[in-house]
Amino acid sequence: MEIELNRFKNKYHSTHYHLIIMPTEQCNFRCVYCYEDFIKGQMTKEHQDALTKHIEEKASSIENLEIGWFGGEPLEGYDVIKYISERVIELSKKYGFKYSSHTSLEKIRKTLATQGLPVMEHRGLEPLTSTLPA
Repeated sequence: MEIELNRFKNKYHSTHYHLIIMPTEQCNFRCVYCYEDFIKGQMTKEHQDALTKHIEEKASSIENLEIGWFGGEPLEGYDVIKYISERVIELSKKYGFKYSSHTSLEKIRKTLATQGLPVMEHRGLEPLTSTLPA
């Protein structure tokens, strides 16, 4: 029984915490197969604060936090990504965990053209994931 409990702990207890966050339902693709109606817009400030509070509650027990910014086009919610990322970076410094994140490449091209790479890098964003709509 104790061996099984230890195996369960080792399998499911991890110091790596991965969140997938949808900062907005907005998208600039309008793929023919998409079911979204794009009505809800961006994540509310209340939800953003609740999310960062949740991360702070987990912070003392993690070594790595990875956030995947998900959605039709996550960077349509750039203000949400910026707000949450800045708070998470503060928490990572306070609690000593490593923070990284990723998103799709489509809108990064425009963001980089107007604001440059440093605005993304200092928020822990690694623009290496791409999606190919049909």
